[in-house]
Amino acid sequence: MVRHLRKLYPDPLTGATEWGLVKAPDGGIAGVHSLSEERPLKSANFRVRDAGFEGTARYADWKFTYSPQLQPTSVKPVPAAPPARP
Repeated sequence: MVRHLRKLYPDPLTGATEWGLVKAPDGGIAGVHSLSEERPLKSANFRVRDAGFEGTARYADWKFTYSPQLQPTSVKPVPAAPPARP
């Protein structure tokens, strides 16, 4: 199923509706980023999932991208050992 944004939201840092685009390998759009040149209020101690924000000099360096979650593979259960006989 193809999904699209129904509304173009303004960048909360610049107030503009223009965003920087992060291109996907297939030529599509994988994400967005602000065009703000302002220095981030936070530059360290991010969660592991947000580690890419560490040490950036401007908000424009904060990339918000989509990466599909890997689907869990089916794992066959290991049969339990038979109970020991006395």
